[in-house]
Formats: sequence, structure tokens, C-alpha cells
Amino acid sequence: MRARAITSLVFWVALLLPLGPSHALAARSTVLRFSFKDHGYLVAVGGRGATVVIKVRRHERAKHRRAETDYIARGATAGGLRAVFPGIGRIAMRFEPTGHWHTVAHCAPGHPRMKRDGVFAGNLRFVGEHRYLAAVRRRARGSELGGGACRSSGERGDRRSLRVGRRAGFRPPATELFPTRRRPRTRLFAGFRSGPVARAFEATKRARGRVRMTAAEEDVVDRLGTYRIVSASAPRSDLRASRALSSASVKGVAPFAGTAALSRAGNGSRTWTGDLTASFLGDPDVAMTGSLFKSHLSRGF
Repeated sequence: MRARAITSLVFWVALLLPLGPSHALAARSTVLRFSFKDHGYLVAVGGRGATVVIKVRRHERAKHRRAETDYIARGATAGGLRAVFPGIGRIAMRFEPTGHWHTVAHCAPGHPRMKRDGVFAGNLRFVGEHRYLAAVRRRARGSELGGGACRSSGERGDRRSLRVGRRAGFRPPATELFPTRRRPRTRLFAGFRSGPVARAFEATKRARGRVRMTAAEEDVVDRLGTYRIVSASAPRSDLRASRALSSASVKGVAPFAGTAALSRAGNGSRTWTGDLTASFLGDPDVAMTGSLFKSHLSRGF
């Protein structure tokens, strides 16, 4: 089971376009979005209908680690982006088109197939928790996307599929025709959901290569939704599991710290203990162990 891909997020916006010969996308669902870099962070802003999102990402390639936090608030997207993000900032920017609608060159399945460029003008102010980033923008190049979603060549209009519920922060497993071509892997997972709060931790190790650690956190406070995720690469020895899969231990590397252990009692019950923490953008040293967590240890393809 893979962590949610950090680099793939498209913001959808519901917006009715004016009717006319030059507006073939009338009455279609569209996207407004723009992005910029600030002090080593990539900030992406977008919205759909009454939802506006600020996405902050940091990728430290040399240290093999990534971090991302998404802030979701209610707002307006007709002709621009307007919303208040309680405690961290606000945005009021109008969209001014500078180009014509054209087909997206490389359209990924599920993403809009038409695009027109433009400029956002107005005011954006953002101050992350603990002031990990403060950003101000009055103009930014962006785009509007719409025209319906692209489909993969193999879909052939058949919408039948196996829908699997998503655990907090992670995708359902993909279906493979030839799983034996992949090396087996050991996977340690622990997570919980209690009301609007959810946390999850995952460590995976294949027959060769390093350990991949990922943690995610979801929460809603004062009408502000947050989704945070961090991941890092660690030495193979930092994840150990017994041959019978009755116990396992993991040692965190930055942005993780501490250790955690899974053990199984004679009656089959599992315990997940330790002082393992994860430091997210805007929320450092979050506990990744405790009685609320449900743990799972497996080995397979």
C-alpha cells in the first residue's frame, strides 16, 4: 500500500462560464489554481465550488524526505479565489484570463482536459503554525482548467471497478497481473480515526533497498481542515520483524524520532507502544503510538 503521491494534487473548481462562440466550456466544472516558491517551500493554491485549498510542500532530495500540509477552508471561487483560513491567513484574488482555451498536452486520467492561462491579482497572506513559513502575494501567474475529465485509453467507458475504503493518509492497494515479478516486502502499519482526527504510520521494507517511512494526520479545528503527510528513507536495520510476524520494531529517522514496537499476545491481541513521533509542517512531535492505534504486520507482494 503506497502513501498518497505528494506530487499529484489537482484542485477542482465549480464555475459557470459565460455562453458564447468562444466559450465552448460553458456550464462545465473548472479549476482555478496558481503556485509559487518561497524559502524552499512550494505553495499551491486552488479551489472548487465553495472549497479553497492552500497546499505547502517541501522536498529535501539530498536527505530523502518530504513533507506536505494541505489547509482546506470554505470560500468562494466565482471569478477568483476568496476564503478565510482561521488562524493562518486569507485570500482574495480575482482571475484575469490572458489566453484562450486549449487542450492540455499531457492529460492524466481524471484531470481536466482544457486549460487557459491567466493572472491572479489581489491579496494572499499566509502564516504557518509556529511561523514555519510566512508568505504574501499580490500577483501570481496561474490557470483555469475545465472541459471534463480525461480518460485513459484502456477505460473504454467501463466504469465498473473495485472500490476499496481508504485508511487515513493511504491509498488502497493496486491490482497487479503478475505480482510474482515483484520482490516481497514487509509492511508495518498503525493508525486510528476518532471523530475528525485521524493518524497513520507505515513502514515498508522490500527484499532489497532502504526502509520507507510515512505518516499522515487529518484534523478539523475552527472550520479549518488540515491534512499533513511526511515521509523519509531509512536504513534497512531500522525496521525489524520476526519470521512468524508476531512482533516488530521500528526506529525513526528525521522527521521521525523515537522508537515503536508491535507485539502479539497469546490470545492474538496486538499492542503498539513506544515513543515514536512525527514532525509535520506546522505540527511537530506528534505521537504515533498509543492505545487508540490499531496495528498490522504483514509480508507479501
